[in-house]
Amino acid sequence: MQSAKDLVANNENFSGALAFDENLNLLDSTYGSVSQEDLQKFIKIFQNDDDAFSSGFVLNGNSYELHRIYSNQTPALAYGRKVPEALNDGILYGEGIGLARNQNNRYAVITFDYPCTTTRAIPVLINYVEKL
Repeated sequence: MQSAKDLVANNENFSGALAFDENLNLLDSTYGSVSQEDLQKFIKIFQNDDDAFSSGFVLNGNSYELHRIYSNQTPALAYGRKVPEALNDGILYGEGIGLARNQNNRYAVITFDYPCTTTRAIPVLINYVEKL
């Protein structure tokens, strides 16, 4: 299994990564500690699409909007972005987030910064979660 630290180091615009299991055991993280409450909220994303869209993602006090969810596929996927806070060079930048669940109910989360897009980040996330 590739470490979260290596995943971030090998992907220029990734700002963090974590892996955990269905029992809320943190397997690896570049964020330091992550609350059990945040991990539980990630699991709930795939339980009810309507609730997921209304609550979004929360990671270490940061809130992210949920843009897409694919809860009935393997791996299950969800992704979104933090609401942009500042205009820089005429562009609004918002940190992206992706969540995936594999067939063994292990989860992975990544965060990534502009110019990385979900189109580039999500395939990396899928590869990472499939090896957990």
